[in-house]
Order: sequence, then structure tokens, then C-alpha cells
Amino acid sequence: MPNMQHGQIFPTKMFGSSSPYIWAFVGCTAFGDNKVMMGRATSPEGPWDIQMAMAFSQPKDGLFRYCVYPHPWADNTKETGDLTISWSEGGMTGGVLMSKIRFAMEGL
Repeated sequence: MPNMQHGQIFPTKMFGSSSPYIWAFVGCTAFGDNKVMMGRATSPEGPWDIQMAMAFSQPKDGLFRYCVYPHPWADNTKETGDLTISWSEGGMTGGVLMSKIRFAMEGL
């Protein structure tokens, strides 16, 4: 995946039981631009359809958020639409934060 810095590819049924998209990617770009990227594919090697899932505002100290990773084991995303993600912020100070994001699960 070009221009991606960190992230994880994982098998999922979050796109629907009959969807051909059975692989998901959640991560961040290689540009330090505070964006959480999400993608889907029919196989782990792609091709990938990647879109921006959310963008964080720039921290006041000018540092950026990076090392975005999903934790698919923490939620039943297919049923609830919830997915826990974590990221680092604050440069080399070691701050790690987590958040639960919720997807609209229409017709699944």
C-alpha cells in the first residue's frame, strides 16, 4: 500500500456477510497529516479501496498523530459497528490514546 505509514490488515465481515470484501485495513498515511485511513479488499494483497475515515485536528504543540492501529478483537464490529483504534501522539513523549469509532451498519 503506497503512502501508508502504519496500520493493520485483518479479516472481517464488517462489510456484510455476502460482501466480497472480507479484508479491512486501518492505519495512517506516511505524511504525518493526522488522518485515519480505512480500506477494504477481496484479498489481503489487494487491490485496496482506501478512503479517509476520519481526521484529527492538529495538536496545539504542532506535533502529529501516528501509529494508528485497529483492535478488531476488542469489538463485535459486524454486529455493533464499533471498532477500537489506538494511536500515538506527542512526538517521542510516548502518549498512546484509544477510541471507539462507530460505523453505520445499514442493511447488514
